[in-house]
Amino acid sequence: MMRRVVSRRWLPLTILVAAAVIGLGSLGVWQVRRLNERRALNTDIQARLAAPAIELTGAVADPAALNYRHVRVQGAFDPGPEIVLRNQARQDEPGVHLLTPLRLAGSDQAVLIDRGWIPYDAPRSQYPAPGEAVIIEGIARATQARQGWLSPLDPALTAELTRVESWYRVDIARIQEQTPYPLLPIFVQQTQGFAGGVLPAADVEIDLSDGPHLSYAIQWFAFATTLLIGYGFLIQHQSADA
Repeated sequence: MMRRVVSRRWLPLTILVAAAVIGLGSLGVWQVRRLNERRALNTDIQARLAAPAIELTGAVADPAALNYRHVRVQGAFDPGPEIVLRNQARQDEPGVHLLTPLRLAGSDQAVLIDRGWIPYDAPRSQYPAPGEAVIIEGIARATQARQGWLSPLDPALTAELTRVESWYRVDIARIQEQTPYPLLPIFVQQTQGFAGGVLPAADVEIDLSDGPHLSYAIQWFAFATTLLIGYGFLIQHQSADA
């Protein structure tokens, strides 16, 4: 059988099958590596979530160090520059998240607070931010960047377009361009909502699953194994008929 595999007649197909098996196996190994990276990231996030809350009072030296940390911030909401984050589903119902700047007490800075979810067709005026000074508890999140060229773009500000109301991602640098005071380079997902299911719904969900990587790895390894076994059966069948 081995002599037939490397014979002049079968060698081109053997090389093609070998390349395909190596390629499929490499994709499986890549998914296993992605799985390990995902699990390491989840472990880091869980450790950050379990750490004591941090008081935010002003400038943030290292935004990455605050990502996924519980924080507490005191100040007053400014509803004027409020924006919405698009394409946010809750219990399979489409909606948006309300992001309102909170002017920090004793500071000229502000931080964007993700106050939670409302239905996409609900008037924002029905869900005003509290008018008095408040203490907000939540989870600090890093500014969001575009993930891949297929991700939708937020429009750029121009002389004609001086303000964007609805955003696909929380890009702090871009949002800063239309905000009249300095924003911290993070935003905060509010975790304490209102009693009785009153909107906005501040039920933060953080995905700590393994994602699809294990199932993808199994699929790629299965494809490689099937191709290799199938080619072996083909060679054996041809040998029997010869």
